[in-house]
Amino acid sequence: MEDIVAIIERRHIPRLPTVLIVFVAFLLFTVVLLFVFLQQLSRQITQLFQQVPSMITKGHALLMRLPERYPKIISVEQVQEIIAILR
Repeated sequence: MEDIVAIIERRHIPRLPTVLIVFVAFLLFTVVLLFVFLQQLSRQITQLFQQVPSMITKGHALLMRLPERYPKIISVEQVQEIIAILR
């Protein structure tokens, strides 16, 4: 931020007001960015929690298909054990 202060000082504005202006502008920019990002993060977390039940259901369905597709590798009992462990 020193470069910005130096540029403004070249216009014959005293250092203290220049530093205050640059600092306040930086703080405002930071607060606005935090507000925007926190709002977006809140929205995304809400969407995630709304989608978790359907994600679990899809995962369960995919796990139950494994014995059908690969009967020599994994059995229904193994899938049920995996599901029990995940619960």
